[in-house]
Amino acid sequence: MVLTPGFEALKPTNAYEVLRGRLDGNLIIVYSTGKVVFERSEMTRRIIEASAFEVLRDEGTVLGSDEAGKGELVGPMVVAAACLDPSQAAELVSWGVADSKVVPPGRIHELARLIEAESMGHKVISIPPIKFNSMYEDARRKGRNLNDILADAHSEVIRSVLEQVSAPTIRVVVDEFDNTRSKKRLKIIQEVSGGRQVVSAPRAEVVPSVAAASVLARDGYVTWLEENLDEQQMAKLKNGRLDIVGRASDVPKVYKTSYLQTAGKSKGGEKRRREP
Repeated sequence: MVLTPGFEALKPTNAYEVLRGRLDGNLIIVYSTGKVVFERSEMTRRIIEASAFEVLRDEGTVLGSDEAGKGELVGPMVVAAACLDPSQAAELVSWGVADSKVVPPGRIHELARLIEAESMGHKVISIPPIKFNSMYEDARRKGRNLNDILADAHSEVIRSVLEQVSAPTIRVVVDEFDNTRSKKRLKIIQEVSGGRQVVSAPRAEVVPSVAAASVLARDGYVTWLEENLDEQQMAKLKNGRLDIVGRASDVPKVYKTSYLQTAGKSKGGEKRRREP
């Protein structure tokens, strides 16, 4: 492993640490999951990038997709995809791109712009509540469900990114949204991927391209809230309150109405999260 001059390597404290050390007195830890802990400076960022590249260099080009807002009563459902080569993945990791659930809210927009600038290709689809409600009702009439809507959206963003990218080999990784035995929705994604290897796995955000997609999706979700809710509504939502509209006509514009009867309860095995 090539390390920056002045880096003092330390013995890892557990089996999950790929690298531990100090640079100018600042502690740096790189985990096998891709998570990086370090005291921020340009010098530490560079060593994180170099170390991450050593871990990722043999992974090749990876296209990842993920979603945000799937389980939330308020706001859109957003699905995103991003394609990264090992160099781009290492750079984005060094800037703090990770599963959006662990990224500080104040950095989501900043990192999303960085991903858009540095990725080989990206695509975001935001389905506002009023459109989602119509799609959900139409799907239900046809015997389909939320996972079918997700499969179509993942397929669309993946197809769009593949049209933007030219690489000899591209692996596709999707954060798992359908764990049924038939995997029929994964087959839909495989069809649009043109015979490329497609992997669907839980907690796939450990893959940098999926983490990047996660950040883009979260950025799209939060941006919709910021553009469509006023300060009072945002404050209520951040405090966990869902009673943020006063007029009945505004309900389908803000809420996923199909969720109203089950808000706060389990759906598909996943507890709804309130995400301001």
